[in-house]
Amino acid sequence: MTRPLGKLRKLEFTSFRGLGVKSYPLEMKGKNCIVVGGNGKGKSCIADGIELLFGGSVQRFDNFDPLKNVYSEANVCVSVVDVNGNSLALTIDESGVLSLDPTDKGAYVDYPSADCFVLRRSRILDFIHSKPSERYVSFARLLGIESFENKRKCFEDFKAELSANKKKLEEEYRVSLAAFRQDDGHVPRSFLELLRYSSDVSKKMGYGDVGSVEDCVSILEEIKKVGNVDDQRRYDALLLARHAASQITFPLLEDNIVFLKDQWDELLVAASECVDCKSEAIVQGGIEFFVKNSTEIKCPLCESVVDPLLLLARLKERKITLENYFNKKKKYESSLNSVCDWILSAKRSISLSLESGFSVFDLSTEVVLRKIQREIDDILKNDLQSYVDKMNGDVSFVLGLCDRLKFVKTNCISSFDFEIDELKKRIDSKLFAMHTLLFNLKTNFLSIYSQEKRIGENASLLSLVDSVRKAFNDSYKKTLHEIVNKFEDSVYDVYKFLHDGHSEPMECTGVELEPSKGKGWLLDLAICFFEKEGICKPEHYLSEGHLDSLGLSVYLASVLSFNTEGTLLVLDDIVSSVDKEHQHRVANLLVSRFKKYQLLVLTHDERWADLIISKAVAIENGSLWKTKKIASWHPEVGPVESTFRNNWDYIYENLTPDKYLLLGGLLRKLTEYFLKSVLLKFKMYLQYKESNEYTVHEMINLSKVDEKDERSKKVNKVRIGHGLGPAKNLRGIVYGALLLEVDESATYSVDDVDKYILHSFGAPSLLNELVHDKFVVAQFMEVRDFAYSLKSIEAILYSHNFCA
Repeated sequence: MTRPLGKLRKLEFTSFRGLGVKSYPLEMKGKNCIVVGGNGKGKSCIADGIELLFGGSVQRFDNFDPLKNVYSEANVCVSVVDVNGNSLALTIDESGVLSLDPTDKGAYVDYPSADCFVLRRSRILDFIHSKPSERYVSFARLLGIESFENKRKCFEDFKAELSANKKKLEEEYRVSLAAFRQDDGHVPRSFLELLRYSSDVSKKMGYGDVGSVEDCVSILEEIKKVGNVDDQRRYDALLLARHAASQITFPLLEDNIVFLKDQWDELLVAASECVDCKSEAIVQGGIEFFVKNSTEIKCPLCESVVDPLLLLARLKERKITLENYFNKKKKYESSLNSVCDWILSAKRSISLSLESGFSVFDLSTEVVLRKIQREIDDILKNDLQSYVDKMNGDVSFVLGLCDRLKFVKTNCISSFDFEIDELKKRIDSKLFAMHTLLFNLKTNFLSIYSQEKRIGENASLLSLVDSVRKAFNDSYKKTLHEIVNKFEDSVYDVYKFLHDGHSEPMECTGVELEPSKGKGWLLDLAICFFEKEGICKPEHYLSEGHLDSLGLSVYLASVLSFNTEGTLLVLDDIVSSVDKEHQHRVANLLVSRFKKYQLLVLTHDERWADLIISKAVAIENGSLWKTKKIASWHPEVGPVESTFRNNWDYIYENLTPDKYLLLGGLLRKLTEYFLKSVLLKFKMYLQYKESNEYTVHEMINLSKVDEKDERSKKVNKVRIGHGLGPAKNLRGIVYGALLLEVDESATYSVDDVDKYILHSFGAPSLLNELVHDKFVVAQFMEVRDFAYSLKSIEAILYSHNFCA
């Protein structure tokens, strides 16, 4: 049974970009975390790794090559485990194949996509300045509605395909009906109209109704009995030859040939980007095999033992990378098939022309037609695709065929029309016209009937698809507008939090997001600006800092509106262009409105990090936050942290008679940091100083205890038990905390407590003597005792959770 998903306990990166060859852990322990480090210290690599784990790619990279540490030979791996023990790991092997463990993502299956919670400043500005179509795509990702977008696009693509087919069928139908053009220029618009017209002509000439092809045959037999037999035969041969020549048509052919070469080039690019393009059959076959044989542990190809679920997941991942290639290939093959259909049609028409017009073609025309026929046979001998491959995608030879066939067709029809006109002079004109009409009707009956049937089927399917598409779009649009209307209120609420109440008036008095339908879906972003009439483009009226906060408001509002509580929010240097006053507002927003989410703040600004912590402490949320400072970076080692542990290691290494005088600054910083953390934990008071800078003496002796604080009560109870009064200042609190350790059976005595206090706080001028130039300085033994005692006190208070 899957355990409920909790906040993240630990992220781990192996061989990933600038985070080093070995494992780089980011301990979050279910808390919000601030990582502070200068430029080039690996902060953005952490955001990249999280984006890879929860998104399957890093948006700013085209491939996986930049994701591997340049010094590493191991596979890239990014993993996470939450406070409940649920884990997820993503690995990229040497061939660039991604795999997940667990393959179904386990408890993380419904975790938001990385697009919904990894926020960088560049994305903020991109959202503001992007085109409405690109902004809509970004918004769709924030809402997590990509699947609905894909369905909508499927309907649009299917409709476009059917519409293109409709255009092609109607063009062929018009060409067929054009053969029945009358002397007055009239062309029938349908087969039914043609039958009615033929019946009227036949009845006027004293013959019967024309309701079927059989009627045409019987009436033509009667007409043959009238007039010169040789003229009738010649006339029938000419009609057959003219009809065969007219069937050589070129519907939309030039358009397909123009696009085919471009699509070929795009297909080659897609194939070069897809390592599996030549193995698609194997990938698809493997998926089908393991879907049907989910318990099979032996690979059917290499017969090695495999994990069927893991292998199936990897095959599916590889299939996803093939999608772009498949789409390009489908478009290319569609155009190629259209060209192939024309070539086959041209071959049939030429064969029919040669068969039916053997007695009417002149020798030169017959030679040209037979030469073109042989060229087409060579093209079709093996496969048109193979022929195009040999020509490296060049299909200009088809245009050459088109031009030659058009020339032959024009000359043939012109010649036939001349002979037919000569025969008209010897045959009764009305009988001649009727014979032509019925002959063409008999010859084209099946073709026209089949065309009408295909047009009807296409129209029915197109109508059905369009109805479903409109219904889906109407519902989609209505729901989308409802979501956006609520969401824009949330965006403005966040924006007001960041800007309302300043001494200057708030120039942005409203935010509007409006989805609309153009060639694709669009999302317009506008603001109300002071009293200006109508809505305005924000980039025309707001400063860069205000544009930043508007974009930030959009993304933060999307987290509050759409992301599951308890999930992660990553903020990578988002306030670099925001002034100090507004940074206060952003800090207030994060610590107050996002208590139910887990924040990871990556910043180069240590002051900004301290500001967030101080805001959290002010509303008693300090325990929900932790800070991690990166001191240095090496491409092979990765980020190197600056922590108490590292500082104390340095102190122990240099606490020698010849080096101890160099430790004054570091010892002073550690002492002040430790004392401030105890003051913070016990909610103690200090007299206000505008500089916010306090000496060790002031913190120890001039601080005041909050007697209502539970920790203070616990310490004072121990003090009273030892015959001491309640603590009045920080010195008394520390003394009592050490006595508490004695009562809980520590390995030292009350005398040890006195010794620690004397060594640490018995010489208030010790740190000043070390830091400042003085003729009389602290002796080595005194500094050594101070350092060891301070570290022991810090460890004891930390074990009781008495340090913030």
